[in-house]
Amino acid sequence: MSESLSTKSLEPESSFFNEFSSYKFFEDPAFQEGLQSIISSSQASSAEELENVIGRAKAFYFTRATGRTVTWEEYLKWAKRHPSGLELPSTPGDPPGADSTAPADQGNQETQDSERVLSFQEITDLIRTGQTHLIPNNKVIPDALNPAEPSTSTAPAKKKPWERDSDDSPSAASIGMTGPVDLT
Repeated sequence: MSESLSTKSLEPESSFFNEFSSYKFFEDPAFQEGLQSIISSSQASSAEELENVIGRAKAFYFTRATGRTVTWEEYLKWAKRHPSGLELPSTPGDPPGADSTAPADQGNQETQDSERVLSFQEITDLIRTGQTHLIPNNKVIPDALNPAEPSTSTAPAKKKPWERDSDDSPSAASIGMTGPVDLT
């Protein structure tokens, strides 16, 4: 009887962890942005440590997004009890910024590098080492002026207030004066 009570209490937990494991973290731009900064400042030396860091980041983000508290350790315990073919959420693909130990297709890696957003630290390191050609969307500004002949201006110069044309000055008729003016 106690087992039926515990299975009933685990059903909401199970659906919650299923929701957590099916959440598409790597398609969420807000999560990606935060994960890149976490990975760049992480001191994880092995793939296992990196997976743990990513898992904790996912749990933190999911808690903030849903308002329901989950920890990475709780999820791992649940996943061990329920090996129903669910993958750990960090296995669908390598996170951006994580170095893979297996050699990848060079062309695929170049497109992946050009698509990901570099952190400020990565950009400063590239500038310091003189590898500015590796910075995505970096435009090269030439040191010289444009060698083409400048175009001539076709617009008339704007007149200064004291350089009014006689056509622009108010006439006596335009201000309402119809007869001669006596100035004596």
